[in-house]
Amino acid sequence: FRLSRRLGPVTNVWVGARAITDSGVGNSSDYVETDYATGSVGFDWRFTRQFSLVGAYTYIYRKYADADSSAQSNAVNLGVVYAPKRL
Repeated sequence: FRLSRRLGPVTNVWVGARAITDSGVGNSSDYVETDYATGSVGFDWRFTRQFSLVGAYTYIYRKYADADSSAQSNAVNLGVVYAPKRL
């Protein structure tokens, strides 16, 4: 799921979420079932025709069926995008 909103002619914000359950096929599979979820929020600000400033925050959760605890992580990304042929 991703929802984008245009705040003005050069600014966009978005929010996204994803959830996955991954399991093996059949009863004889040795694959460990995994639950995975992620949520993110970000922005895109075009300050010239060719350059944009983009940023995002992402939270990730992962749980293995055979593990006692889950894993979580956070990420913050900030960058400049150069698109020379953008109109």
